[in-house]
Amino acid sequence: MTAPARPADSSADAAALAEAAARRANRTSMVVLIVAEGISLLGTRISTVALPWLVLITTHNPVRMGIVAGAATVPYILNGFIAAPLVDRVGARRMSILTDIFSACAMAGVAVGYRDGIVVLSVLVAVNGALRGVGDRAKNVLLKPILDAAGTNVLRLTSVYTGVGQLTMLVGGSVAGVLISLLNPWGAIWFDVVSFVVCAVLVSALVRMPRPAPPVPAAQPVATDGHRTIEGEARVEGEGAAAPPAAAEPPSRESYLEELAGGLRYLRRDHLIRNMVSMLAVTNLFAQAALVVFIPLWVDQRLNHSPVALGFIGAGFALGGIAGNAVFTALGPRLPRYLTFVLGYMVGGAPRFLVMAFSHNLAAVVAVWFVSGFALSSANPTIGAMVYQRVPSALLARVSGLVTAVAFVGLTVGGLVGGWAVEVLGFGPAIVGSAVVYFVATLAPVVGYRTWRQLDVVVRGRKAAPPRGRLTVTLAHEEGRWTATARRRDGTMLARRYPVEAPRALRALRLLHSPAAGGGLTGLLVGQREVTRRRAERLGAELAEAQAGLVELSALLGSRPVAEVTATAPGPPAAFGEPEPGQDPVTGQATAPAPRPPAD
Repeated sequence: MTAPARPADSSADAAALAEAAARRANRTSMVVLIVAEGISLLGTRISTVALPWLVLITTHNPVRMGIVAGAATVPYILNGFIAAPLVDRVGARRMSILTDIFSACAMAGVAVGYRDGIVVLSVLVAVNGALRGVGDRAKNVLLKPILDAAGTNVLRLTSVYTGVGQLTMLVGGSVAGVLISLLNPWGAIWFDVVSFVVCAVLVSALVRMPRPAPPVPAAQPVATDGHRTIEGEARVEGEGAAAPPAAAEPPSRESYLEELAGGLRYLRRDHLIRNMVSMLAVTNLFAQAALVVFIPLWVDQRLNHSPVALGFIGAGFALGGIAGNAVFTALGPRLPRYLTFVLGYMVGGAPRFLVMAFSHNLAAVVAVWFVSGFALSSANPTIGAMVYQRVPSALLARVSGLVTAVAFVGLTVGGLVGGWAVEVLGFGPAIVGSAVVYFVATLAPVVGYRTWRQLDVVVRGRKAAPPRGRLTVTLAHEEGRWTATARRRDGTMLARRYPVEAPRALRALRLLHSPAAGGGLTGLLVGQREVTRRRAERLGAELAEAQAGLVELSALLGSRPVAEVTATAPGPPAAFGEPEPGQDPVTGQATAPAPRPPAD
């Protein structure tokens, strides 16, 4: 005879099924978001190639071609930070959909009105760049809660995300060439319009924000007496127990400028992100100089104007990045982040400059650039995972926008710096000097090891746990002082050995309803009482010894009794000899004259 199932078992099974279904839905949203971003990036890459070609065949003016090609870069960088508070106000999912729709409209205006003049064309391209800047920030913010809810390893996800971008860069140029030859440049731009529309439809139809996690009980207080840890529940009993706090009023929203300043303040406090962004600003500058100045000049001077070599070098670097990204996606969570990051920049940084300075062999240059792409494939996933894991969700849009803006500053001036260096120093010295500066910049993680080693804070190989808002506070008593240490669940240190006043520490310990906590506190107080008793005995013995010495001194001086001496002796005794008139023989202080007898 089979026993009927208990209600508790059925409810637990239902909860497990609901949790599994929610996890599958979150993973579906994550995959759809990455696919939508890949389609959008492919369209952007195609339009990046088609737009300069469109201007060239319609105006035959290379200067105007360069103006249009760079019109989207500055708005993309600036608006990614300036408009970041809008992501928090409007919502990441809604902002992603809106920016894709408006970007489609802007690029449709380019495809339709390209004959209206260079000014109109540049304005539309700049508007599209500004929209993409804030749209990319919205997608980054949207991915964070979905990633946490799906339980996916953050480093593996950022690696996949970076690999999709590299793949679209490699494929986008070839697809753009085919579309331009088949449909003309404006036809290729219409493909970008369609890509934005498809991205907006996918996000609106299939990407859902995860449900908020149920409230979690407060973390148990943790106390230690310096030798052992004491845990217990925080409870307040008796008539004097405080009532539960009333619901707090919703905080007033900060002004727009205050929200922007919040991102700046966070970046200034986080030394690791600040140092990394500074390094990226330098490395991106010289990487851009190599892309737009050094490689074309090397091909022109060493290979006698062979444009095919340009494609070979770029394809070698991109293929190396894709191959390295595939390897890093599989092995990255098990590798030490700090060491992988440092070695990646050491191998993939300066050598690709030096090979162009000392070699005339195309195969050697392509091979070195392939290895460089492979080695540097770990950089962007590591940076993305670090930002996701260190920056609070409420500040993610603003901080990531600021990080992108500062890191991409070098892209706007890299071509100018590279051209100036070649003009002043010559081709060979300019490349060698760039390699040296690049190498010095990549030494920052080695010189600042104490800060950069925080890359390894997260345990390797462990999936990212859903955030539960827990932290551990350790209250310690050592050498007569109370200190508190606060640490987040992911291992991030919030406060280290913060001094706490003794009354506050004891009030906190009284909240622990635990025999172990009571026993530990009692032992601590007994120990303090014993130390105080011994100190009092030592002070009493010293005081008795001093009093005995004072008695001997009084006997030698033949002065008043000890009680009087101790009561009236604030200063040192007078010098031996006859005292002056009106002076005390022991203290040397002036005394009142004796009263005269009454006259007869």
